[in-house]
Amino acid sequence: MRWNSAVWLVVALALSVVRPGLAQSLPALMGALGVKAFEKKVQAPEFTAPGLQGKMVRLKDLHGQVILLNFWATWCGPCQWEMPEMDTLYHTFKDQGFVVLAVALDVEGAQTVAPFVKERQLTYPVLLDTELKVARQYGIMGPPSTFVIGRQGELLGVALGPREWAGEKAKALVRSLVESSKE
Repeated sequence: MRWNSAVWLVVALALSVVRPGLAQSLPALMGALGVKAFEKKVQAPEFTAPGLQGKMVRLKDLHGQVILLNFWATWCGPCQWEMPEMDTLYHTFKDQGFVVLAVALDVEGAQTVAPFVKERQLTYPVLLDTELKVARQYGIMGPPSTFVIGRQGELLGVALGPREWAGEKAKALVRSLVESSKE
């Protein structure tokens, strides 16, 4: 009996290292990263905002994907630190139904944001919120603020402040979301 218990303990530990989503609940995965899970299912506030090239992007057009909705600004030091991390996470999971959607809070718009994005070689979609309308819809008090949105457009959690988005905890969270919610 003791041998069986020891074997099962090793299997459980292995699963938590290799496939954290199988061994941990979504709230636990979010908590490990410092993302506050929402207790009630609520739809993410709908919005439309221009991208850097002027093309309008609607949140509802991204339904069916897991979204990391990040509010940031070029003048925000913690934002500058976490953005390359988000780009790494984006590249890891973009072919699995995951997108990072960055909403720039710079009132100067594309003239300030575009050179910043180009210099840092960021590849995920960047939107402009020069009048802070989208930020107000989401109750943003300051950047960086990042929302985790499920495939059906539901708010799952929020991270206030920077996170190690390229780290194993973030990868475990996104892996769990894209694998568990495949349509």
